[in-house]
Amino acid sequence: TLYIYEFTDLNTEVNITRLETYTNYDFRVNAYTRNGPGDFTSILTLRTDVGVPPEPATPILRLVNNSLEVSLSDVSDVNGPIILYRLYLLDLNTNIESNVYENNSLSGNPLNLDLVLDYDTSYSSRLEVYTSNEYYSESNYSNIVTTESEPTTTTQTPTTQTPTTQTPTTPTTPTT
Repeated sequence: TLYIYEFTDLNTEVNITRLETYTNYDFRVNAYTRNGPGDFTSILTLRTDVGVPPEPATPILRLVNNSLEVSLSDVSDVNGPIILYRLYLLDLNTNIESNVYENNSLSGNPLNLDLVLDYDTSYSSRLEVYTSNEYYSESNYSNIVTTESEPTTTTQTPTTQTPTTQTPTTPTTPTT
C-alpha cells in the first residue's frame, strides 16, 4: 500500500494509522520547491511492534504409565516471534492450576512431563504463548485424563501349622 502525505510546514509530524502488526514498512521523503520535486531520501525501513499472538491449539493429553504426555502445536509468529510457551496443568479434583512447563520453544514434542501425579485424579491443561511480557494468548482447556487408582497391596500372613501327633488307639474289646 502506498501512502502519500503532503504538507507545507517543516515541523509536521505524520501519524500513520491502520498499519499491520509486526510488519516492515519502507519510508522515504522528498521535497517540492518552485522548481519541482527534489530527490527522495534513502529508504528507512521500520517494523511495527509485536502484537497478541494467534490462539494456540488446544493441548492433547495422554496418560502413559501414570505419567503425562502432552502434544502441543507450534504457534504462528505472524504477530511477532513467540518468546515463551507456558503450560498449565489443572487438577480437576482440587481446582488448583500449576505451571508445569516454560520454554521458548517446543522442542521434544510431544512433551513427556516427569510429574508426580496423584492417584485417581482428573487433569486438564492449557497453553499460553507470549510475543512480549504484555502480549499473550491462551488455548482452550484440553481433554481430561484421569489417573488410575492407587494399587492395592495385600499382605498375606504366613500360616504355620503345628504338627499334631496321633496317639495310637488300642482296640477295646466289648464286655458282656
